[in-house]
Amino acid sequence: MSRERVDESLLTLSDEDLLRSIGALKENFLTKGALLLVGKPEAILKYIPQYKWSFRKMISDTD
Repeated sequence: MSRERVDESLLTLSDEDLLRSIGALKENFLTKGALLLVGKPEAILKYIPQYKWSFRKMISDTD
């Protein structure tokens, strides 16, 4: 596995600024995509009630 160098300036950002810089925070609200990635199940169901988690095991790349 290759290692990537991370922009060290990201380490100095506040949580809010980091979320904003990656597009996860817009107009001071967490985006739905960010909520799905880092949100607690209760928050996800509150703001995205149609959310349903599913798992599919693929046998090959073309399934």
